[in-house]
Formats: sequence, structure tokens, C-alpha cells
Amino acid sequence: MQFLSISLLVLMLAAVITSVVLWVMAIYGAFTRIDLKENKWLWIAMLLFFGPIGMIAYFFVENKKRLGVISLVVALVFILGIPAFAIISFAFGSLAESQSQSLPIVQDGFELNSTDLELAPSK
Repeated sequence: MQFLSISLLVLMLAAVITSVVLWVMAIYGAFTRIDLKENKWLWIAMLLFFGPIGMIAYFFVENKKRLGVISLVVALVFILGIPAFAIISFAFGSLAESQSQSLPIVQDGFELNSTDLELAPSK
């Protein structure tokens, strides 16, 4: 259960790092291109203000389809990964919580009541 949550978290972290690297590459590419005379500032503004959407559009329009596909996959990892992480955390978190509440703790003739955290005599 934790392995799935941790592996999804690592995947999301890799997507964040990849997205930032591709975003910096797109901004640098738009800034250093000489043939984008009039559209240069438009592309830079689009990349800065629209983030992943601008990055995907830049790579596809500028015939760098391989980087565009990578950007699209990274965006899909974000779109699908965040809800999946929330669902897994909620499902397994509530499962672990319900299992921990069903087992009473008895020590030295006293039962630990988990709801109010008081020691009550065991029956």
C-alpha cells in the first residue's frame, strides 16, 4: 500500500522536474531564436503565463514534436497523477485508520481507549 503511494509520489516528482527542465528549454529556445523577430515576445509571454499549455504549443508549432510529446505526457501525468494520489491516500489511509481502531490495546490489566486516549480498566 505504501509502495504504491511512494512510487506515485516519485513519478509526480520526476514529472515536476521534467516539466521545469522542458519549460526552461522552451523559454531559452524562444529567447535565443533569431527568426522569431516579431513573435519572440509573444512566445515568451505565452510560455511564462500559460505554463504547460504554452510549452506544448511551442514545441508542436516549432516542429520539435518529440519534445512536444514529452511535454504532453508530463502534463497527463500531472492531470492523472494528482487525483490518483489523492484517491490512493484516502482509500488506504482510511483503511489503515479503521484497522487501527478495531484492535484494543491491553496492558497490565488496562485497556487503552483510542477515542479519548484514557486508560480504562479492562473487562
